[in-house]
Amino acid sequence: VEELGISDKVIFAGAKKDVYKYYNAMDFFLYPSRYEGLPGTVVEAQASGISCLISDSICEEVVLTDLVKTKALSDGVEDWADECIKMMDIPEGRQSSGDGETGDAQSSTAEASDMQPSADDTDALLAKRRQYAKKVYDAGFDVTLQAQKFTRFYEGGKYE
Repeated sequence: VEELGISDKVIFAGAKKDVYKYYNAMDFFLYPSRYEGLPGTVVEAQASGISCLISDSICEEVVLTDLVKTKALSDGVEDWADECIKMMDIPEGRQSSGDGETGDAQSSTAEASDMQPSADDTDALLAKRRQYAKKVYDAGFDVTLQAQKFTRFYEGGKYE
C-alpha cells in the first residue's frame, strides 16, 4: 500500500466481531481473487444484499443469488472497472475521474443532499437485504452461525 502511494485510501481494520457493520456500509463487493476455495466473504456480501463482481477462478458454489457476476482476470482492469460501473448503475458523468473526484464535481450542496437516501429508500434496502439473507440461508449457509464459528476460531484457535 505504501509502495503504491495509496496508504491514505486504504484501511487495514484487522479482525472484527461486528463485520456486518462493514457490509452494511458497502455499495459494492469486488473480489478479483486468483485462488480461493469457498470464500465466506462473498457469501456474507450476498446475505447483506450487496452486488458482487468476482473472478471466474472462484468456485461456482459461492454464487447463491443473482447478485453475483463472474469475470475473467484476463479481461483487464479497464473491463473490470467498466463492469463495476455498469453493475452499480452509476449515471454517465458521475464516474470517478481517477483523482478521487467525480466527473460532476460542480454539484451543489443541495444536489448532494438530494442523493441522501430517504426513510423509504432505507426501508427498501433493509427489506432487500433480508430477502437476500433468506436466500443465502435457504441455500444452506447460516451466516450468523458461520460468523460465530469464525469468531471462536480466531479468538481461541478452535473451530467447532
